[in-house]
Amino acid sequence: MQILPLMGTAALLGAAGIAGWTALNQSTADIAIVGARVTGAETTVNPRLIDLTPNARNEAFYTAITDRPLFAETRRPFVAEAPALTPVEAEAEPEAPAPPPVLPPPEVRLLGVLSGGAREAALLSIAGGDPEWFDIGSDIDGWRLSDIAPAEIQLTQNERALRVELY
Repeated sequence: MQILPLMGTAALLGAAGIAGWTALNQSTADIAIVGARVTGAETTVNPRLIDLTPNARNEAFYTAITDRPLFAETRRPFVAEAPALTPVEAEAEPEAPAPPPVLPPPEVRLLGVLSGGAREAALLSIAGGDPEWFDIGSDIDGWRLSDIAPAEIQLTQNERALRVELY
């Protein structure tokens, strides 16, 4: 029972070998031209449908490539000509606004911090006054409360920053 599959496999391999050998030895005269139409005894060929193999292509096929060699020293990227510039009268520049005044740091004492919920706030005493709660973004003597951390706050004014620690 084991010999039957082996014989079938051998027969298939033999048939494939014979078909391959026949295809390799077939002459090019027996190969039909793509686009040929046989009518009676005449054969007409549509020139647009002829299969152009790399050996059969003429020089006209390669002229687009040979006219612009890729590695020629004279080959440069396309640079568009700059349009002619017309002089324009310069407008007077508006004066820059005066910088905001530089204020001295406020006398602030951090007494407590509220965080962890929907609201972050700092309990501050300003210039020895009564404690008040301030949220982020509050104005304190011209300085803005920009950050609240567990043990400190940060006040900013323009480019300046002031860090105030708890107690």
